[in-house]
Amino acid sequence: MSKKRRYYRTAALLGPYERQVAVRGRTERSRSKRARSARGRSQRRPISIPAVRIPWKLMIPLLALVGVAVWVVMADSWYLMWDDLTVSGLSYPEMEQMVKETSDLLGYHRLHLNPREAEPLLEAALPHVASVEARCGLFPTTCEIRIQERVPVLAWIEGTTAYWIDDTGTAFPALLDRPDLPVIRGTLPEPDSPYPLAAILTGITTLADFGVPLDELGCSRERGLVWTDPEGRQVAFGAGTGMAERWQAYQLMAGHFAETGVSVQELDVRFPAGITYKIGRSW
Repeated sequence: MSKKRRYYRTAALLGPYERQVAVRGRTERSRSKRARSARGRSQRRPISIPAVRIPWKLMIPLLALVGVAVWVVMADSWYLMWDDLTVSGLSYPEMEQMVKETSDLLGYHRLHLNPREAEPLLEAALPHVASVEARCGLFPTTCEIRIQERVPVLAWIEGTTAYWIDDTGTAFPALLDRPDLPVIRGTLPEPDSPYPLAAILTGITTLADFGVPLDELGCSRERGLVWTDPEGRQVAFGAGTGMAERWQAYQLMAGHFAETGVSVQELDVRFPAGITYKIGRSW
């Protein structure tokens, strides 16, 4: 009977086997790592940026609108220049420059022009102006200022200052010499005067109709219109309506003085029912 030979595993026999197992283990781990990495990459979602698409048919109108906007903002024809502003109604052309500069319209874009704001500015700066109307066109930018001036009917001299008075009794500085206007000398009435300027103008008109030379008339705050008659008397007429009765009272008293030979220096006929006179002069 033969005996089987026993083989003992030695280091030489086990070595290759163990290396194969180690290699197989590393291979399995690598495969597992690559699988996890692949699964991770498959789970990542890339960020997408939506594309903005402008139809080419809209590009031409859009560019046209941009061009128009630039033209409206930049073109000189949209701004009010010196020659684009005209002034009408002036009797004195040399005042045109002052009107244009005072209006505060020059240099502004049409979209920022407000002609209504120019009207009170001009009325405040130009007292000889009765009314102002300002209008502006759309394009090309042009504006017109229409002025209605006050018409003087009387010149008033107060010291060395000359004023003009219009038919409404409004006083304003004289613009130049007007020898054709009748002249009144004296203190210009204050607004709270018992004889306001409008009432004095009414009295002047009536006395002028009676033949009283206006250049011989003066004005007093307390007595209104004062006239130095041909006899050298100072006659106080007051102002306003009722001047016809006062004129008749003056003529009556002048005739009485002529008959009696009384020399009177002051005669006050403001109140026909209570006429007063003085031999001497106190005013």
